[in-house]
Amino acid sequence: MESESLVMGNGGPRHKQYAPETQKAIESILFIAEHIRKEDEEEESVIEDWKYVAMVLDRLFLWIFTIASIVGTCGIIFQAPSLYDDRIPIEGFHVA
Repeated sequence: MESESLVMGNGGPRHKQYAPETQKAIESILFIAEHIRKEDEEEESVIEDWKYVAMVLDRLFLWIFTIASIVGTCGIIFQAPSLYDDRIPIEGFHVA
């Protein structure tokens, strides 16, 4: 005995007649395919979440690096002895 089923094709749904065993096999295959598709979507969701976390951490470390670079540069420049030494340099003693 054959039954009529709805099968999705490239051009849309088509009606075909299959034996009951074949119909059950098709339904099982479609169920497995849908289950795998849902798992793939969940994996992609997790991957997108990790990409977002990586982007946030990247931006955070960029700001930390920028601030550390500016503070370090200012610290090195302000430690220069010529900034706080009011003495006249040796080259300034030209006796004529």
